[in-house]
Amino acid sequence: MIKKLSLALTALMAVAQLMATETIHFDIKGVDCDSCRFELKEELEKLPGVTEVTMTDKDDDAYAVDIVLKDGKTLDEKKFTKLSEKHGYKVIGENKAK
Repeated sequence: MIKKLSLALTALMAVAQLMATETIHFDIKGVDCDSCRFELKEELEKLPGVTEVTMTDKDDDAYAVDIVLKDGKTLDEKKFTKLSEKHGYKVIGENKAK
């Protein structure tokens, strides 16, 4: 019985750890094609600690980028800026969302 409870508790802790996240928000400008946007999204998703990336159209050439990180993980703003600039985009704003 104790072994089953221990396994159940371990499983619950693992699920809780997976659910704990932080979202970082950036705005980028200069996005003019979907395939380029998709390439940036794929590269961001490969960064350590990143669980999800969403890019939402803000206006003609700007996107809101939300990056969901695993609990306790951080994203180096310089890496994000470097990846964005590599694709020809300019970071125009950054803030942490809750």
